[in-house]
Amino acid sequence: MLSINVFYYAKFAIYLIVMLSLPVMASSFIIGLLVGIFQALTQIQDQTFSFVVKLVVVMITLVGTFGWIANSLLTFTMNLYGVYK
Repeated sequence: MLSINVFYYAKFAIYLIVMLSLPVMASSFIIGLLVGIFQALTQIQDQTFSFVVKLVVVMITLVGTFGWIANSLLTFTMNLYGVYK
């Protein structure tokens, strides 16, 4: 009985990690691709340009999704400790 719950919560934790990191990873990938195309078209070879742009986009994405991330983690933790059972 106990091992089934451990495996269920471990599987759900991995799923939750993937789902919560997806918006940040996707926005970083998309903006990196766009900046790379822009740098290739304009022949700008500055490495800090793409880093700063990605950093700003990731921070905006984190601020925008912070409520959803915090609520999801709180719900998972409360379910883990049996508050909602």
